[in-house]
Amino acid sequence: MPKFAINTVLWTWPFSADRVDILEKVKGLGYDAVEFSVVDTSPQHLAKIRKEVTRLGLETIICGIPGPQQSIIDPDEKVRLTGVKFVEELLDVCSALDAKALIGPTYSVGTYGHVIEPGGREAAEKHFVECMKEIAVKAEHKGIRIAIEPLNRYESSFLNLAEDALRLIGKVDSPAVGLHLDPYHMNIEEPSFAGPIEQAGEKLYHFHICENDRGAPETGTINWDEIVTVLKKIGYDHYLSVEACDPAGLGPEICKLGGFWRPYGQSPDQIARDSLTFLKRTMG
Repeated sequence: MPKFAINTVLWTWPFSADRVDILEKVKGLGYDAVEFSVVDTSPQHLAKIRKEVTRLGLETIICGIPGPQQSIIDPDEKVRLTGVKFVEELLDVCSALDAKALIGPTYSVGTYGHVIEPGGREAAEKHFVECMKEIAVKAEHKGIRIAIEPLNRYESSFLNLAEDALRLIGKVDSPAVGLHLDPYHMNIEEPSFAGPIEQAGEKLYHFHICENDRGAPETGTINWDEIVTVLKKIGYDHYLSVEACDPAGLGPEICKLGGFWRPYGQSPDQIARDSLTFLKRTMG
């Protein structure tokens, strides 16, 4: 049976130890796990977070969002080496916080001209496979799953479809590397919701829960009956993690990246409550 998680991006980004009130909130609402990105990876800071999640009995998930200077698909070898080091350091963060999953677009976020130049996509795919093979060795050793997330065309010029991500994951050929799907992105890029989920099968390592506008499920246009049916069909038993966003708690950088300009009709706390109610009713 899947476990229910929520990303702290609903309240703040990035997550830091001075917002442990969010962890209390997540636990009080009834979630099993908390998902977040951290920028301060100092041992002292991570220890403070680890102490709180341990006290509360929350499992942890790390969301990796490398930027252009940490891209493992860049034509420049120095940038790729920086990217490999960055993702491997995220695996160390996972270990420090006892997280068993590193999720997100760990290849890097952004639309890159070099990918759409003649031969550029083939080169980027080659770099992805080579770098991810190296990263996967460390992930296997640590017992951490890396879930690769395709993004919509406005956030990535590299991976948009589950089919392409699965093809590259197959070339990496590691039990540590699988797929992460998000209906927000799927709604823009995929011909259906069920097809990619069923195609992924046991390689689906992470699934986000949100509406077409990043709100709570059943407040928009996403076909949840289709999604829930196929998740049950494939026996999905990893995290179902709510990733809704509200610009009130976010910095300008991530608002610009995701195009989050307006608040929702519901408060962040209400989105969190309603999302968990949905998950318990449909997947519990």
